[in-house]
This record gives sequence, structure tokens and C-alpha cells, in this order.
Amino acid sequence: MDKEKLNKEVINPIVIEVIQGYAKCERSDGKIERIPVYDQNLIGMHIPNTLKNPEEFLRDLERQRYIQSMSHELVTNRGSSEYMEDVPIVPKAATGLDIVRPAKSEESKVSDWANFCVIPKIRYIYINRIGEQNREREEILAEIVFNGVQKEIFYIKTKDISNLCKIIKKRFAIACIDFETKNVEKWIERDFREAVRQCRIVCRYYEQGWQMICGEMVYANKSAKCFKDVEYTMSANLPLVNCSTEYIGKSLLIAFDLYQNRASMATMIMYSLLGVMYRPFKEAGYPPKFLLFLYGKTGSMKTTIAKILYSQLGDDKVRDNPRRIDSDTIVSFERAVIESGYDTVTLIDDYNPAKSRKKKEEMTNKLESIIRLVGDASSKSRSNIKLEDCRGEGVQGTVVLTGELRGKGLSSNLRCLYCKMTREMVGIETVSWFQGNPHIYTTIIHEFAKYVSENWILKVTHIRNSFPGMRTKINEILSERRLVDAVVTLVIVYHFMYDFLVNYCKVKEDEVMKVVGNVEQDIISNAQMSQAISSEDSPSVLFIKTINDLMRVGTIVLGTGKIAMHDIDKFDGFDDMDYFYFNPEMVFKKVRSFLMASNIDLAMDLKEMLIALYDDGILKTAPNGKGKRTYCVRLGVGDGKKQNFLKISKVMFRKVLEDSMDTVW
Repeated sequence: MDKEKLNKEVINPIVIEVIQGYAKCERSDGKIERIPVYDQNLIGMHIPNTLKNPEEFLRDLERQRYIQSMSHELVTNRGSSEYMEDVPIVPKAATGLDIVRPAKSEESKVSDWANFCVIPKIRYIYINRIGEQNREREEILAEIVFNGVQKEIFYIKTKDISNLCKIIKKRFAIACIDFETKNVEKWIERDFREAVRQCRIVCRYYEQGWQMICGEMVYANKSAKCFKDVEYTMSANLPLVNCSTEYIGKSLLIAFDLYQNRASMATMIMYSLLGVMYRPFKEAGYPPKFLLFLYGKTGSMKTTIAKILYSQLGDDKVRDNPRRIDSDTIVSFERAVIESGYDTVTLIDDYNPAKSRKKKEEMTNKLESIIRLVGDASSKSRSNIKLEDCRGEGVQGTVVLTGELRGKGLSSNLRCLYCKMTREMVGIETVSWFQGNPHIYTTIIHEFAKYVSENWILKVTHIRNSFPGMRTKINEILSERRLVDAVVTLVIVYHFMYDFLVNYCKVKEDEVMKVVGNVEQDIISNAQMSQAISSEDSPSVLFIKTINDLMRVGTIVLGTGKIAMHDIDKFDGFDDMDYFYFNPEMVFKKVRSFLMASNIDLAMDLKEMLIALYDDGILKTAPNGKGKRTYCVRLGVGDGKKQNFLKISKVMFRKVLEDSMDTVW
């Protein structure tokens, strides 16, 4: 039976009066032309402009599909193959929309139900820093092949495999499935899951810091050591330069010339290595619980040096922009120190005088929160991304603060190691060299982390065995326990740094000793200075004691009784029974001049000093006659005019001099 006979006896002419929809044809000018189609399966089909006669192509395609479907029905319904003799085999259309249902289910394949085939290539398993698998993040890299020719790549999360076909249809416009066959999507999903079992597995580490990877302790970041089938997907990075270990060691020695005060510089360098060393100290049972506070006047280059030493493990996009204490909230600081500060140093910049009392209180509260957060190694329960109870989450890194002011309160100050910065002591040439080689210090940190990794057990054991004995030794020099532990920590880091320079970087020992031979004593000297700062008088107490000293030498002169008009220029106040009355402007000016001559920075203006006197209970407010209260009393002088005076009780004055009053400092 030939094709002409088959068409005459079996096939009726295709007569379809109702247009089912339209196909889309791209013209040579880029515009889209709609062509009517009578086959529902061809609705929305896209025809490229490479076809010369798209309408004729569609009519021929409709006829072929009709012949093919009728031939299938003849075989199925009559149970005979005689009617299929000489029926032409119709090739699939180039668009891949020609899907033919199989005659028998046992012979079916994915290609019989869809115009695509999905092949899983790589299964990505996400692992957190404690070695646990995060199944919510797990995903699969898959290749999808259309019509055996066109290939595309896409990712699908493991939890979304049950919606595989829906996702494919959303992402790829040419994807088509035979909807008349039941359970097609489940069969495609089944085949995909079976193939996933055979595909390559890659472990992705997405959290920074020390982690056990392939049996090694690795300082995980984007530039960390590479392993087969291991990737790092965190944003944190340590930019590197290609140089020898000896060059790295000598660069670390050059860093000691950034600042000419050896005590401060030794402390700053050791602290820069403490971010990497936090985890070993914690495993040994002695986690560091102190901050480094670089303070000095504007222009002292404290931030410049801090960025060289402490811009370490972090996102390259914000590497040159440290956090500012006046811009972030307390909660954001806690999240930064806990999350992005893991196993590294967090630099927080610019604790400076505030312009208003409200702003000053806000900045003081932030500073106290940061100091307590690190000093006590715990955060507030609300400080979790999901606002969950995270008691004991704690701090897993170190913090460096810079600013013009210092902390307030003995307890807070003892949680800090202070380094005073002045412009005259800065090594300008060394600063310029590191700024011209911005990735040298991060390379030093990378190599030091590699050195610690190779000697992990030895370092943890050394800390555990040597810390108690060194604590006893340093305790004979320093009286404050918190500072004792801080010094012991930095001295142990110094011992590791020395071994790193000599045995790892292969720098000559005499070169190393020439630069770092007295580092241990320098660290102790800086701690003694910090101890003195922490226990010194509050600004208000210092102000009163200085007034008393200036009264004794006659620089501040008080008259007796009320001052007449003609006596105003001769006296700085007056002594009246139970109170001292001071002219605030004159007294503050003389006190500040005396302290500056003594190389003591008061770092307060008159208004701030009045607030400090009131906060410490030395000064009481007085009514101004308009329903408000002020820090000064207004008293009439000779011609009846009123003038502001500081009214301080003699009893309180004596308590301050005798150190018998408690202040909030």
C-alpha cells in the first residue's frame, strides 16, 4: 500500500474552521508577526527568521502531526500493523515541540514525554564551621539539553527537586512536556534523582575562620588552601601577593617602624596576630577578653596605621571602610563582632567628642556595649539574625577601637589596652611603603595562619602549659588581673611570632633579635601605662584637684564675702561660709592651661566639664528663674547685675581631695 492509497482510504482532508491560536514568527527587521495555527500544541511556537516561508512550514507541520496521530490510532485500535505499511516516518520538528506518546509504557523514555533531558553534573554540599551539613543550602548544578543539541546550565536546590519540571518551564521558554500522559513530571523527577546519586560531590565552606577541612585545620577564606572537590563561598578574603617567605618575614620586621614608640608598636603588632590566634587560645582554655584602644588627637594618623595592621579577613568591597562608632547601632556592632569578626580583628573607628549631650550619651553607650561585649565575651540574647535566644553565642574574635576619647569607668578601662598616638612619632616613610603595597600585611597574616595550621596541636599545647606559669610571673609586676591575662596572651603570641620569623620565614636570628629583642618588656611597659590610665582620676576629680593646687600657689584667687563690682577683675570667685563660688570661664581657662603645660589632655570644653561635675555629684543644679535648672547659680554683684558662678560645697570639695567619694568614672 503506497502513501497515495493510504491518504485516499484512511485520511480525510484537514478542514478546521476555528483558529486555535497563533505562532510567533520573527521577521528580518526584528519585529514579531503572528501566524494562525489550528493545532493547539503549536500555540506560542517561536519561528526564527531563518525560515523562508514560515506559514508553509506551519501548515506542513500540522499535516505531519495529524498523519502521525492517526497512524498511531490505527495501530492501537485495530491491533494490526498492515495499515502502517509504507507510512512515512515523520522526523521531529527542529523546534522540539513534536512530542509523540509511546505505544507501550515499558518502552518509554524521557525523550518520549519532553523535548529536554536534565543531567545533574555536580552536587554542592554546604558545610558550616563546625563541620555540619546545611541541607537548606544544598544545590545541584545541572545541564539541560533540548532536542539533543541545545544545552543550558542551571542550579536547583535539593529541596526544590520535587518541583523540577515547574522550575524548568519557568526558566526556559522552549521547554515542553506531554501533559496528556499522567505522572510525566514524577518520572522526570525520578530519573533526575537516580542520576544525582552518581554525580560528583563538591563541599562548599561558607563561613570564615578556622575549620577542619580534609583532616587539616584551615583558616577558611576565599584565598585559603585548595583541596580537591572543596570550594570556599564566603565573602571574607585575605588578598595575597606572590613573594617568598623570607620577604614576608622581613616585611613584618619593617612594620615595627610604623610608630617610633616601641611599647605601643610592640603591643599593636602582637594584637594584629591575635585574630588568627583567637581559636588556639580558646581551645587551650584562655580566650582573649580585652580590646586594643588607639587614642590620640585628630591628625595623629591612628586610623591610617590601624587600617594597615587590622584590615585583615573581610569583604574586599569594604576593606578600606572600617566601621564607625557614630553610624552603626549597638545591635549592628554586636552582629559585626560576632559574625564578620569570627577568628579575625574587627576595626571600629572614630570615637570622638559629640556635638550634643544626647549624641554623647549615645556614643558612650555604644562604646560601653562594645567593651563589655568583648571583655565579657557575651552578647545580648536578642542579637541574633532571627531574634532567637542565643545566650552564650559570644565573641569569637578581637576588636580594635580608635578615637580621640577613652572609655569611661575603671571596670571598662581595665578591659582595654591603651596605646596613645601622636603625629610626631609616626614613621611616615614606613606608612607610605605599606600604603603602596596594600596587600603585604594581609599576606603576612595568611602565612602566619598557615604556620599555625601546620603546628596546631603544638601551639594549643604550649598555650595550655605555659599560661598559668606566665600569669604568676606577670602578676608580680601588674596588680590588675585583667591586664595580667592580656599581657600573658600577647607575650605568648610574641614567642610564636619569633619562631615564625626564624624557623618558618628563615630570617636570620640576629636580624630578628635586633628588631624584636625587647618586645616582651615593651608589652609589659605598655600594660603598666594602661594600668595607670585606667586607675587615674576622672576629669571632674582632676578638675577639682587642679583648682585646689592653683589656689595654693595663688594662680586662682578667691575673695571673701560678696565681690563688689570693682573687684571682679581681681578675683576668680569668692569664699562664702560653706560654699566656694567660682567664675566658670576664668577658672576653667586657668585649669586647662595648667594641664596642657603638664602634657595632660583634658579633652573637654567648659560645657562638658559642667556636665561631668554634675554626673559625679560634685555640682548641683540651680533654678534660672524661668522654670528651668542650670549648672551655675546667678548672683548679683556690685551694681546689681547678675553673673554665673559654680557653687561647690566645701564638704564635697574636701571629699574629692581626700579620695573619699565614688564617681561614675
